[in-house]
Amino acid sequence: MTPVERLIGIAEKEVGYCEKSAISVKQNPKVLDEKVAGAGADNYTKYSRSLINWIGSPYSQGQPWCDMFADWCFITAFGLKTAKEMIGGWSAYTPTSASYYKGMGRWFNVPRPGDQIFFSNGTRICHTGIVYKVDSVHVYTIEGNTSTNTGLVTNGGCVAKKMYPLSYSRIAGYGRPKYNLVKEKEYLYKGVDVSAAQSRLDYGKLKDNGVEFAIIKIIRKDMNPDAMFEKHYNGFTSVGIPIFGVYNYSYATTVEKAKTDAEIVLKVLGGRKVLVCMDVEDKVQKGLGNRLIDIINEYQRVIERAGLPFLLYTGLSFYNTYIKPWGEYLKCKNLWIARYYKSSTVMPFIEDPDQSKKPMDNIVGWQYTSSGAISGYNGDLDLNIIYEDVEAPEIVSNKSIVTRVRTYGSRLNVRNAPNGAIVDRLDNGTEISVLDVKDKWFKISSDRYVSADYVISNTKGVITTGALNVRASDSTKGSIVGRLFIGDEVEIFRQSSTGWYLTYCGWVSNNYVKLK
Repeated sequence: MTPVERLIGIAEKEVGYCEKSAISVKQNPKVLDEKVAGAGADNYTKYSRSLINWIGSPYSQGQPWCDMFADWCFITAFGLKTAKEMIGGWSAYTPTSASYYKGMGRWFNVPRPGDQIFFSNGTRICHTGIVYKVDSVHVYTIEGNTSTNTGLVTNGGCVAKKMYPLSYSRIAGYGRPKYNLVKEKEYLYKGVDVSAAQSRLDYGKLKDNGVEFAIIKIIRKDMNPDAMFEKHYNGFTSVGIPIFGVYNYSYATTVEKAKTDAEIVLKVLGGRKVLVCMDVEDKVQKGLGNRLIDIINEYQRVIERAGLPFLLYTGLSFYNTYIKPWGEYLKCKNLWIARYYKSSTVMPFIEDPDQSKKPMDNIVGWQYTSSGAISGYNGDLDLNIIYEDVEAPEIVSNKSIVTRVRTYGSRLNVRNAPNGAIVDRLDNGTEISVLDVKDKWFKISSDRYVSADYVISNTKGVITTGALNVRASDSTKGSIVGRLFIGDEVEIFRQSSTGWYLTYCGWVSNNYVKLK
């Protein structure tokens, strides 16, 4: 989508909006967001309200609003900073807006789509709109404070599409915004995260005002579902706002608690396939040292074993103090980091965060304020940007691990015990199921063993930690039978229900193996 297409798309969505009467707004301020309800002739609009909130002077209610509509469209499309540079400045007075274009050398007599059209009453410039189409005979516009009546209507009270001959005498000229200033977004999506604390969301208005995703709190401290989880989930999806994920504010201080919490999250999801975020920032987790890494890794293991993407959320200070020192042992590389560089200053949703304040490189998401403002909720919202999608994990099931006999010439002997009597033979290339390993003998059934030296697997991995214990069984309770070191490559012959991998030497934790 080009910048011109983006602007026109925003303007077109507003066609049919009517200004409101002062009394209807006084009785119910939310009527400003309705297209038709509360219609009157007092020049009260949502465009004026937003501009007052975003900028202040020179905007006000109760005044002709064609210029305010145009400014609102540019800001909504491109943000405050870029929009101001594109059109030259802020003004609700059309002669001033026209002078900005003239001062920039951006005033033309032949229109293009995306231009800002200006009209004259014979004495001065008096009205404006946005050009959405031009042909050999006509110029087509979207204007605020006009009507569908033929010809120029400068105080008609609604947003409407209009058409004029290119030779129309009332056209004063066209201001051409600096579309070359529009840069590609430095992120994929912008959205919100919510919980029961935000109980009165207008999901439709959030969608109309640009919310591209939602992250929803799923369970409370008492492990019951968050009071608004289902309502939020259904509300966002009903208007087409994607659920990027759900989050669980964690109080886990043990690996077992992390495992239980993750299992409860999966139960509440009930099969819904969304990303799960573990929110790690509570004071009870500050003194855990490297145990906190084990807690996070276990939570991630449970979520990813269910086939769901996993994300870790925390604040920048908490990360640097309590997670980063043991970062080499952290399996999760998908981070959502909070950093409020404007502290508690209110940030309109249409204002993009300053990327120079981004908390870290190579993060999935940035929660850049807890004081976000947007039409659709009367209060502060957490605002976030997402830099990249998080893929569902590659699930290594025993169906996807293919192990085969590999011999050189003769067939492979099958024995009744390690170094036991020969009871069968297998041809080269035969697929087998490996259950366990003992002294470099693979167990392939209750009483059948083959030498591990003659079995190969299609699944391989690399050790990601400094030194990894190899154990006789699939848990830390198993005796240590060897060690592997960072960078070592291993073949994987089975994955147990606990997630551990069976290698040629024994069992290793999957938390420290990266699949190739």
